[in-house]
Amino acid sequence: MNNLFSNLFSPFKRNKGFAIFLIIATIVVIVLGIFSAIQFDDSVLIIDLENVTYIRYLKGDSGFGGFLFGTLISVLIFYIIILSCCSKKYLLPFAVVFYLYLVYSQFVIFTCILVIYGFFNTLIFLMLLLIYFIALYFLFILLFLTLINLCGQTNFFRSCFNRDSNVLILTILFI
Repeated sequence: MNNLFSNLFSPFKRNKGFAIFLIIATIVVIVLGIFSAIQFDDSVLIIDLENVTYIRYLKGDSGFGGFLFGTLISVLIFYIIILSCCSKKYLLPFAVVFYLYLVYSQFVIFTCILVIYGFFNTLIFLMLLLIYFIALYFLFILLFLTLINLCGQTNFFRSCFNRDSNVLILTILFI
């Protein structure tokens, strides 16, 4: 088990600079998402939270299966986009932009829920959602750091999903 974790976290040691960049960019985008959501609350633009899967689940509009399916589909769409953008080195900035958009949109929704429904009304839900977001962002950063070493290889997808790569383990963790 120790070998699995050391193998899984070894990309942090190899790509410290890129890891620090992704962590700082994630924090900056979270702050921008929070400020944007507060500004959306005061502006003419109204954010419609009806299409957010966990809001529909909490309102009773969808069941637990719909909640899991919707959340899984949205994460897998970003996973597939990031994985395919990391196949070539010149597409790597687009993968980072899609990841930062995921972070931004989720924290805008998180802050809107906080502002609209109040902190104490949604305390447990927001704490669980925050833990989920942190785990998701950590997995995406690990995915980036693993894929940056494979970026630009001729057999990119074969290299990603062979027995020696961590991408297969990260894919299972996403699901």
